[in-house]
Parts: sequence; C-alpha cells; structure tokens
Amino acid sequence: MRRGAGTELAADADGIIRLRQFPGLWIHVESVFTPGSRKLIEILQQGISSHEHMAFVDRLAKTQRTN
Repeated sequence: MRRGAGTELAADADGIIRLRQFPGLWIHVESVFTPGSRKLIEILQQGISSHEHMAFVDRLAKTQRTN
C-alpha cells in the first residue's frame, strides 16, 4: 500500500480541497459533481496561479535540471 493511500481529504470552509502534495491543485468539491461547472475551472485556475504553485513548479524545474 502506498504511503498516504486511503487518506481522506477535507474541504475548507469554502468547499475547496487544497492538496499539500501538489501545491496549487485546488478542487471545489461540489463543482466536481456539476457537469459543465465554471466554478470548478475558476478554482483550478486560481490554484495554478497561486504563489504556492509557482514555487512548486520552480522546485520541480530545479530538480529536473540537476538530474
């Protein structure tokens, strides 16, 4: 079993799950189950525009350059 497998994710007060393992991956829970939801895309875009996500991408790029 993978480490962390089966871990329940909790949404915050706004109904958004913000994954720590993948900074910037924000999921609006209710929107996942609403076909064609603009809210889902809006929240995903906010996440990938966040400082946390940009820093994550920079860390990945640095790791790839050193390998």
